[in-house]
Amino acid sequence: KRTQSKASLIKSIIDLSSKESDGEKIIQMEVRELVDIIHEAAKDPKVVALYGNFGGSESKFTLGGLAHAEEIRNAIRVFNQSHQSPSELNTSNTADQNTTKGNSRMPKKTYAYGESFTTPENYSFFVAAEFQTIQMQTRGLLNLSGLCIGNSFFRGFLDKYGIKAHVFKHGQYKNFPNSFTDKGFNNPHLKSTKSLLASLEGTVCSGINSSRGIHEMFDDRTWRAVRDYGSLTTTNAKELGLIDFHPPQNPLDYLIASKDKSDNSEQEPKKLPEWLENFDTRNFKANHAIDLVKYSKQVQNRKKKKLSMLDIQFIQAFVETVEKVTGTSILEKPAVKEKIALLNVDGSINESMANSLIAQIKKANNNPDVKCIILRVNSPGGSAEASENILMECKDSSKPIIASMGNVCASGGYYVASGCDKIFAMPSTITGSIGVFNIKLDLTDLAKQYGIKVEYVSSGSLSSMNSPFEPLTKKMEKVIWRDIDDVYVRFKNIVSTGRGIPIDEVEDVAQGRVWTGEQAKTLGLVDEMGGINHVISYAKRTYASSDDSEILVLPKRLSFFERILDGGKGENKLSIWNATLDIFESESVLDSGYNHNRFQKQMMTGLLQNGSSRVVQNFIKSSKEFRSPGIMLAMDEDDALNFYLQELLYVGSQ
Repeated sequence: KRTQSKASLIKSIIDLSSKESDGEKIIQMEVRELVDIIHEAAKDPKVVALYGNFGGSESKFTLGGLAHAEEIRNAIRVFNQSHQSPSELNTSNTADQNTTKGNSRMPKKTYAYGESFTTPENYSFFVAAEFQTIQMQTRGLLNLSGLCIGNSFFRGFLDKYGIKAHVFKHGQYKNFPNSFTDKGFNNPHLKSTKSLLASLEGTVCSGINSSRGIHEMFDDRTWRAVRDYGSLTTTNAKELGLIDFHPPQNPLDYLIASKDKSDNSEQEPKKLPEWLENFDTRNFKANHAIDLVKYSKQVQNRKKKKLSMLDIQFIQAFVETVEKVTGTSILEKPAVKEKIALLNVDGSINESMANSLIAQIKKANNNPDVKCIILRVNSPGGSAEASENILMECKDSSKPIIASMGNVCASGGYYVASGCDKIFAMPSTITGSIGVFNIKLDLTDLAKQYGIKVEYVSSGSLSSMNSPFEPLTKKMEKVIWRDIDDVYVRFKNIVSTGRGIPIDEVEDVAQGRVWTGEQAKTLGLVDEMGGINHVISYAKRTYASSDDSEILVLPKRLSFFERILDGGKGENKLSIWNATLDIFESESVLDSGYNHNRFQKQMMTGLLQNGSSRVVQNFIKSSKEFRSPGIMLAMDEDDALNFYLQELLYVGSQ
């Protein structure tokens, strides 16, 4: 009855906030959190196996990019090799894992199951390949047709409607403006894209080769044939050594049941179905399965385990009595635990992000326990001014700052990272894009088609320069180029100083060209390969006195009531509904006999009046105060397009 009440309430809330709910539980977490859980499981003697269920063609297993997949693969490799280390696991995100012989611990097993592996880019199979045993449903398909990078070109559309886009850029490989000026890939754009794609494809192929032990069979020619063949059946995939077993359904429940004995020792485990006879059940040791979320909570509870209040009161009374009798203090003050601050730079870099990040850097610098700051950068860039503000705060930091690149750290993202003391990236990280551009839109011909004429009364010849209804003049062009030149020279000087590259050589790696992390390391733009956990380990070894340092994530995650009072500002409005769900995940609420129906009505009314309405109000306010993005350091066309579409939206609303 209690479960039904809870399910009914949660369903009604989800129905109000999202139409995507299909009854399945959605688990969302940072890569660092998932990697930490896998590392904890690797050290946990009670955990004997790791089982990954990747679903089917409509799998909800999604990743932000290839670099995330690499970090997860490295964590699984640590789990695979955990029995080889007698004390401390090597949790670095590098390919070579140091091991020690002579350990008697039982090897741990990893199993992956998928109905099919056909999702775009197929990051799921790239991750699954690191599991020791891969299973695919009998009628499943494996698609390894390769990676694809697409680009939209709007020149024909702009010409049709009389829209002119005047582009000013430094760097022949600064490709975003090409969307406005070209009708297809030009030579530099195509060259850069092909180079990037080849490097990423090489990372995927070599990774699968290494994980599956098929180096001798799978050379470049074989991979080309596999890509061109299309979807592989289970028979094809098994013959090629890409999978190990093809059961008609997920065998996990059967395997668990076969090992699970009841309290009655005379009762034998359940018999396996015939299709599992060829499965290596002898080495499957688990007799119980626990899902990711529950295990994560168990780990957190173990770490947070404290003395009961009764124990604390007894100890306090004992200490006070002894100190009163002896007149001396018998307990030393506990040592302050050192901290490593972790700050996230996610998404487009704008003024709001810059202000928030700068405040967190100041907070970390003012905390005497913080020994090092890690910037986890996952950004394609954005505003040049905002990037400069973050960079200067990093340079003024009294504590060392390390950059950890995620999937993308390019243009403005690299602008920020280049001022850090050390830069880490994954081989498939997208980085570089050292270039700058600006676009002056001219909508006068479009307006004329609809009988619209816009006139300005200005006190200066450049007062209306940013208006899309003001045609470009030679004087405007001169001013824009002057600003572009200044930012590009500044960008190259920052890279030269930060990376120790002679200024005359920076141009060779700049020009707006995008590199993978592996290429960037060769060019000197990155110091070392490694994911976030590898960076954390490096920070602890280098700047802290102990490996037990605490990770301080800034800004601190908001509580339920903080998120409600925030009104959705700075967060997706769905976070309000997610926060509401947090209340009902607590057993104490369910046990309290609370009037759910009355509470639900009050909560929904309050949120609709004070939450969603404030989200709309904030959006309307921000749109009225919108300013032209100006000079941009952006690699990703979606982010840059968003800036310019907002500008058009603002103009059209006046």
